[in-house]
Amino acid sequence: MAVRYDWVPSNPVRNASPPRLTRTPIKVPTLEVLLLLVDACEEYDPRLGFAVHLAAVTGARRGEVMALRWSDFDLDRRTVRIWNAIVMGDGDKPMLRHGTKTGGERTLSLEPWTLERLAAYKAWCAEQAALAGARLSDEGYLFARQPDGREPMSDRKS
Repeated sequence: MAVRYDWVPSNPVRNASPPRLTRTPIKVPTLEVLLLLVDACEEYDPRLGFAVHLAAVTGARRGEVMALRWSDFDLDRRTVRIWNAIVMGDGDKPMLRHGTKTGGERTLSLEPWTLERLAAYKAWCAEQAALAGARLSDEGYLFARQPDGREPMSDRKS
């Protein structure tokens, strides 16, 4: 714009060099550290513990974990389907985004330990729902604001 209006004789950006990209290596925790983290999170809140567990074993992003519904799990095939994500909408209200960040959908196999934790977590959620006079729905979110799972939590505020 400044060149077009003759405010500057030439575009100074043409002579600029972009900064060097520095990549910081990812530090993957050991299994022992991961187990300690999951246990500490679960002690604080079972929802947080299971969310961290799922993120660790699936590699799913936070928003993808928050978008999981009970119906995304196929217990017969021992799989989970990751195909949506929760993003922040106007006013910090979580909303469902159809599709993942990369636009892909993936179905992942789950090992027996995760399936056992899923069953225990679902039993805990059903108990919490019953205490509130509600019932879990297959279309409910695993990590929800209400006991029946109808509205997802966000990865920021809940």
